[in-house]
Amino acid sequence: MSDQPTPTTPDLSALLTAATLPAVPEGVAKWLSEQLTYFAAKNTNRRTLVMTAELAPFILALVAVLFLITFVPTLVLALPRLAGYLG
Repeated sequence: MSDQPTPTTPDLSALLTAATLPAVPEGVAKWLSEQLTYFAAKNTNRRTLVMTAELAPFILALVAVLFLITFVPTLVLALPRLAGYLG
């Protein structure tokens, strides 16, 4: 039997659920977050809850960048415009 604790990752699951499209069922997002956490914990020999706490800032940064890219298109289009794209 594995010495992994029971899956208690409400913060990461809620974050992934909030960051996914509405078409993705909540159960799928929760399952995906648990699998990602277990994979990271198993491959680094750390506990699942420790990995969740350590991954949260990076996931928050990814979500923040996603929102910036989505809602502020001038950030994404600045480089093509500097290269001469007029569209």
